[in-house]
Amino acid sequence: MNRHVNAISGRLSLRPPQRTSLEILQRITEIAPPPARGPIRPPCWRPFKANLPR
Repeated sequence: MNRHVNAISGRLSLRPPQRTSLEILQRITEIAPPPARGPIRPPCWRPFKANLPR
């Protein structure tokens, strides 16, 4: 797992559902990183649906 997820989870003492949400957010930002500048545009959700747990 990503070292940032581990660091945030440990620092905040996240419970399992919160950690799972953080892991999902981490996967989403790997697939479509936020823009460095400018507004965040609504993404196409198809790539994300394939990577989310059912």
